[in-house]
Amino acid sequence: MRRRSTSVARRPRRGATLFITVLFTSLMVCLLGLASLTLIRVETRQADRSSERMLAQHNARSSVELALNILDNDGNWRNNYTSGTEVGPYELGATSHGTISWWIEDSDGSLIDDDTDLRLVGIGRVGDHVQVDRLDVTSPLVSLDVLNTAVYATGDVLIDDDVVAAGGPVVSAQTLETGDGYVGDVEANVVVDSGSIAGSITTGVPPRSLPSPGVFDTYRGMATEIAFADLDAGKIHKQLLSGMSNPYGFGNANATYHIHVPAGEHLKIEKSRILGCLLVTLENNAEFELHQENLWEPPMFSNHPSLIIKALGSATVKLKGSNKDLDETSVNYNPFGSPYEGSWDFDRSDSYPSKCTGLFHIIGSETELELKDRLDLTGTVLTEGSATLGKKLDVTVDPGLFTDPPDGYLGSGNVSPVAGSWKRGTAP
Repeated sequence: MRRRSTSVARRPRRGATLFITVLFTSLMVCLLGLASLTLIRVETRQADRSSERMLAQHNARSSVELALNILDNDGNWRNNYTSGTEVGPYELGATSHGTISWWIEDSDGSLIDDDTDLRLVGIGRVGDHVQVDRLDVTSPLVSLDVLNTAVYATGDVLIDDDVVAAGGPVVSAQTLETGDGYVGDVEANVVVDSGSIAGSITTGVPPRSLPSPGVFDTYRGMATEIAFADLDAGKIHKQLLSGMSNPYGFGNANATYHIHVPAGEHLKIEKSRILGCLLVTLENNAEFELHQENLWEPPMFSNHPSLIIKALGSATVKLKGSNKDLDETSVNYNPFGSPYEGSWDFDRSDSYPSKCTGLFHIIGSETELELKDRLDLTGTVLTEGSATLGKKLDVTVDPGLFTDPPDGYLGSGNVSPVAGSWKRGTAP
């Protein structure tokens, strides 16, 4: 008898299938969630970057506005800043982000000359975003009113006796005291008058603006160095110093030279002719003296002062003259390239007046200045220290110093934007 075979159908494992389905679904949900989070992060980062870029743009504009305010309130900004040199960056307050900085630039790279083609550049930085705004500006040049004075001192002035000042006053920002025999006008905060002033007296005057001390460094960059050790016992004696003539080394196209006087040392110039601009650095307790007969004129081809002294501490500056002429003995003072009143020659038979012309500027509040001993000066003397005037001193203001000041001795009027020139530029 044949047995019938039977088969039993297996039930599907529905629990495993359901588990796999749920697991897959959960995985898909997680992946979608992660994708959404990633998208949110990307969108947030993009929003943050967009916000940072907008903040950087705002900072750039703010930096231009800040610079306009700073320059408009600084009459010496042409000396206090360098063309194309960034100012800053400055951190903003706790409620702001990023930094601001700026610079002003001149088309010829120099802020101290009479070229007024100026551009202001403002930079805003937030994170790695850098935004730049550019604005053309104008600023009319104005002459500093100290150039209308015979002598101007930030400190006290003592007028001893037998002094004549013509064409402008002797001015002290503090106290001016007179002795005997003064002919000329005086201005000061306080005037102590002995009754000898033959001229006007003005008191209670506010200080006038002096050139920035930075003008020294500007000229220092143009100067040829003369080592103090190369001088004969610290003296320039019977020498001609001009653009083409430098007895201590190479000449200088700007006729501009610098001497560094060590602490406690004494630099003396006597019986010489200077046709140029001399810069002198005086260390503490050093002294500069112009002595006996000398002929001193500013450079022929450069609009420079005659003398700028920078004192790094207590120092003495003495400018003295003589009633004798400067005679040629061992040196020809007007050779080719260094004419006097347009004339030059090869001989040593000429004589010249003992006289100083131009602008003489002394930087340093601890400096004591003496002008005396028949000094004949046409120009202006400026000092940040005190001054004593006396013994047949004669100073006549050169009006050309005010109408055409040496480079670096110009102030600036208001700084004004050029309409329609504000532009967003590329990052530096």
